[in-house]
Amino acid sequence: MLLSLSESEERYRDRFEYLSRCMVNQGQTDPETGEILPKPSARALMERFGGSMNTNNDRMTEFWAIVGRNLELRKADFGGIPEHMIQAMGKMLDQSREVAVTELKEARAAFEQEKADYAAEVQKQKEMIHSLGEELANLSAERDKAKALAAEHADTIGAMKQVEADLRSTLAAEQTRTASLENEKTNLQREAVTKADEIRRLNTELTDAKRIATDLQTRNSLLEGDTAKAKATAESAQRENERLSADNKELSAQLTSIRDELTRTETRRWDSEQRLAKAESQLHTQKDEYTARIEKLTEDLLNASASEKSLRSQVTYQQAQIDRLFAALPGEAKKARDETVRDEDTVDAFDGKTDKERKNKK
Repeated sequence: MLLSLSESEERYRDRFEYLSRCMVNQGQTDPETGEILPKPSARALMERFGGSMNTNNDRMTEFWAIVGRNLELRKADFGGIPEHMIQAMGKMLDQSREVAVTELKEARAAFEQEKADYAAEVQKQKEMIHSLGEELANLSAERDKAKALAAEHADTIGAMKQVEADLRSTLAAEQTRTASLENEKTNLQREAVTKADEIRRLNTELTDAKRIATDLQTRNSLLEGDTAKAKATAESAQRENERLSADNKELSAQLTSIRDELTRTETRRWDSEQRLAKAESQLHTQKDEYTARIEKLTEDLLNASASEKSLRSQVTYQQAQIDRLFAALPGEAKKARDETVRDEDTVDAFDGKTDKERKNKK
């Protein structure tokens, strides 16, 4: 244990006592921690208590001063200690001082090396700043190129607007064609009503003819459904055209966003070029898709017109069969049939009304 510590030294009593144990019991086990006690030095203090090398060197200087002071105080008690032990302790004190001086020199050398490394790092940062300045100038030139590319893209947008106008004209033509199909459908319906009036004059003996007329009515309903589908297809084409207009506005907004991005961050030039190329590819793809859809709409309308022509041919054919059937009836049977048709209250298969009811209504 150390003796006679001053008031300022009392703060570091634990360190001084540890150094005292290391000096007396070096190489032995510390009863407090169970560790092997090292040689008393600033490094041993730093490993045990932490702190910087300079601070621990100060503690070592204070420790040796305390040891010397305590030896002076206990000189009177050295009478019972052999001279060679006193000399050995003196040599140990000298060696410890040499170790402390060596560690201090090493610490100063490490500090100087760190200082040199810091100066080299500062120089490296200056060179990096110079390099970044050159790179900034290059990026500024590339930004001007990107602005020129954006202007070219604006021209491409104008061309796409012209394509949109052409598509609108095509759609208007298709709508006109649809109106023509509607007129043809109305005429066809009138013809079907005329044929129905002729079929109403048949009696119940002409069951086969009525079945044929029923089939004609069913096919007429299918034709109306086909016409409605054609109209729905035209409306779908109009919606697609509106979506094209919305896509065009969205592309214009994307172009504005790309210009703003070029102004804000010059380092994202390559990414902006990729986005412009992708947008242009999407425009071409959408143009091809809309062209294919319009062609499909045209094909559907043509198919609907062919269906109407086929139905007309079938009505003509069935009427010819009915006429041939009437011609084949004997004279007396034809006269009896005419009287039966006039007298009997038959129900028509188309409108569900009898001949008498229809006459009364007239």
